[in-house]
Parts: sequence; C-alpha cells; structure tokens
Amino acid sequence: FAEVRHAQAGVSVVYRRVIHVKGVPVEVLGAPGIIRVELDNGGAVLRVSKLWRVLEPIGSPAPAKSFEQAHGEAMTKLAAPGSYKLQSWKIGYRHESIKEGEDELIPVYQFAFIAVKLHDIDHPPELIEVPALKK
Repeated sequence: FAEVRHAQAGVSVVYRRVIHVKGVPVEVLGAPGIIRVELDNGGAVLRVSKLWRVLEPIGSPAPAKSFEQAHGEAMTKLAAPGSYKLQSWKIGYRHESIKEGEDELIPVYQFAFIAVKLHDIDHPPELIEVPALKK
C-alpha cells in the first residue's frame, strides 16, 4: 500500500525584455523578448533559456503612424469589423529571427479585439499586428 502525495515540481520565472525609448518602456514581442528560468523546489537553477543579444542603434529615427492610423489599418484586417471592439493595445518591437546577425527590431502596434456581443462564438478574439512605421 503506497500513499500518493502531490507536490510542486519546481518554479518557472519569466522575464519580458523591455527597451527604454526616451524613457518609455517598450516591450520586445515574441520569443526573443522572453527569458525563462526554471528552479527546483530548493531554489537551484535547473534550466535557463534566453535569446537576447546586444543591440546597436542604426540610422536615424523614422516617422511612426499615429494610433488612429494603425487602429484603422487593424480594423480593415478583421473579417467583420462591426462585430468587434478593441479590448487592449500596445506598441512594441517584433524580433522574429533568432539567428545570429539578424538583430533588427521592427516597431509594431499590437491590437487585441473581442466580440461586441458576449459569448459570440462566430467572432473569436483576434490579435492583429500592424507595422508602426510610415511608408
């Protein structure tokens, strides 16, 4: 006869990378913007994953879209814009590549839309990214 005991296997701590632009914190979106540390119950580090690299500024600042411009562009990407409302939004940097030497950060607006009607299964939540730079 054995006794079954449930216990915590460890702790996972996640840090999000933030870059300060003129004193304003801007999140790095995607896997390269995350560092994950896994600890055992005694506090010893089991595993660490990070994809951060040192960034060097290049060129001069580029003009960015206003919130209104980016929001309008995001609305056009919805199949039924009238069925959605904006739940939240943020501006951040998209760093897609994890390859060494591909360190470009692309500024984007990220919009989270939810259905206007409660429990509307025909219009699931949508997360839409729009480039922040003007063309």
